[in-house]
Amino acid sequence: LRAKMTAWHAVIITGASRGFGRAAAVALSKFLLQKPLHIILSGRNLVGLEETKKEVLSARNSSETICDTVVADISNTASFQSISAGLFEKPFPSKDRVYTKILFINNAGSLGPLNYIGSGADVSLDMIEAFNVNVSGCCYLTSEFVRRINAKEWLCEKFIVVNVSSLCAVQAFDSWGIYCAGKAARDMYHAVLAQEQAKKQENAATASVEKILVLNYAPGPLDTDMQKEIRECPTVHKETQEYFVGLKARNELVSTIESAEKLVKIVEKEKFVSGTHVDFFDAIAGLDEV
Repeated sequence: LRAKMTAWHAVIITGASRGFGRAAAVALSKFLLQKPLHIILSGRNLVGLEETKKEVLSARNSSETICDTVVADISNTASFQSISAGLFEKPFPSKDRVYTKILFINNAGSLGPLNYIGSGADVSLDMIEAFNVNVSGCCYLTSEFVRRINAKEWLCEKFIVVNVSSLCAVQAFDSWGIYCAGKAARDMYHAVLAQEQAKKQENAATASVEKILVLNYAPGPLDTDMQKEIRECPTVHKETQEYFVGLKARNELVSTIESAEKLVKIVEKEKFVSGTHVDFFDAIAGLDEV
């Protein structure tokens, strides 16, 4: 019976109300045009989510599509459990739908305060909120996703987790301490997940174990509202700020859709080693092969 059922492709994206999250949703919708697609969009802003949904459905044209929106603010730790249910449980009322792959793009993030460490500014509340979004919320949702996979809540044998990373995860930038620390923590958490899953596969022998792949993807310096905030911030490191101002003036910032399209190819063609950090500017062999 299972073999005769239509197999769907599911995608769950946080931070989907604008920017890179929206671009990823649209890019996936186009790339998977020939497959039934169930896409769950999450973000803080309902109006933004509805706009993303509109673009997704437009890209899908008449292709079989289910698109759910979930308003969620992961800066509020008290909402973590309800957000998990909203993303991973409520959109999946049917437990007998078969999926070829379920992709979770853990994208939601916050720039947080851009200050030199010890500068005297009281950033305690801003710091807590930034770490709630960038670390606690991100890691919690990944953990919940994996827990539900282990509990076999979906009829699916392959899962991919994408942590939307940054160059800041692997390189220090003056005045970006909170953001760099958050991105580095996310990368390591997902690298640990990949290592755990690899060992689980090795020890599974002939037993049936769901395959979970993990990618830390740095999308490049994107032309987004966050970039605008950096260019206008009075406390950010001046040389870095001037560098980004120059990129914008020369039209050299990376477009969100260009970066999202590369991510989609990397993920759908599985051109990555699970647990590694891949940057938009990295050359990847065979990515554009048909």
